[in-house]
Amino acid sequence: MKLNIELLGSSFYYTINRVSLKLFEVLSLWILVLLLPKEDIGLIGITVGFISILNILNISPYRRIYKSYEEIKPRMNDHVSGYIAFWFLKSVIMFIIAIIVGIFYVNSGYQSELFLVLTGLVLAYLFSNVQLLLQEVFFVNLKQKIVTYFNVASMIIFLFSLGLLLLIPSVEVYVGLIGLKAVITALGFFFLAGKELRFFFKLSKDCKKLVKDALAEFAVADHLIGASIELVNKVFLFV
Repeated sequence: MKLNIELLGSSFYYTINRVSLKLFEVLSLWILVLLLPKEDIGLIGITVGFISILNILNISPYRRIYKSYEEIKPRMNDHVSGYIAFWFLKSVIMFIIAIIVGIFYVNSGYQSELFLVLTGLVLAYLFSNVQLLLQEVFFVNLKQKIVTYFNVASMIIFLFSLGLLLLIPSVEVYVGLIGLKAVITALGFFFLAGKELRFFFKLSKDCKKLVKDALAEFAVADHLIGASIELVNKVFLFV
């Protein structure tokens, strides 16, 4: 009975978390359209479309946590640390690609601001992946409540910070704000994971094998399905 109540509560907070995320996306887009020049909105649209393509490389071994939780649980720290190391190496490659594409665009005659928007939003996207990784660990431990509170608070603070665009309506300010939010949120999740889950980063001797097993067993196929859906929904913005 107690477990059923916990599952019901966790499902409720998980739903609130997902709904608030979608609401945040709609509200932030509405504010941007209202406050920024249309040329800046175009630069953001191009970047969002590019990220949907870049997302093909964003393979996430942490998705295995859901599938093999009981197997992973005794060594959760080792697995998550290995996944974070994989995230870092993958992110470096993806960011370099973003820099190359940004330089190509500017050299092709596009506005110089596109380079800043492209690299800035890609960097924010990469840091948000750390949030998603640690968020999964909270979810499988039925701690959706604290994740929901933290995410909702960070979203509200960010939406209020967009009021700065009233004073300085520039895409550079927006990129700076969303990049700052992504970094602070990622650091916040590290703090919460240490406090609530006793997580600490430490690479084990077999961390490569842990990541390799996750990729081979489940993560690649799961990622390709999600990436394909994302590509279909947003690639037109890039084109």
